[in-house]
Amino acid sequence: MAAVTLEELISEAKVVAARNASGNLQAVAIGWDASIGELRMDFYLAREISDEDQDLCEQASGEMSAACPDIRRAELAYIRSWRSQSEIEQLPGLVYLGPLAKPTRP
Repeated sequence: MAAVTLEELISEAKVVAARNASGNLQAVAIGWDASIGELRMDFYLAREISDEDQDLCEQASGEMSAACPDIRRAELAYIRSWRSQSEIEQLPGLVYLGPLAKPTRP
């Protein structure tokens, strides 16, 4: 069985992220270290993370691990983002771009 490629991970992550998106989710970016089987998923949120947001992000991570057996470890990061849409569109590894609810300051 061939090792999973970054392109395959990106393709799967696009579907998984869209399926598990909340209204608070602005973007998802991924990184992959094939040498240790580590997937990094960065979730950019417009507001503070809620329990529902966290559940959906963890669900996305679980779906990625189930779909790609080469993933031995998944690292999740929840980032409250003040970035503009143009900045978010430039994120390396971008796999999901949400409707970009306007961030609210505390």
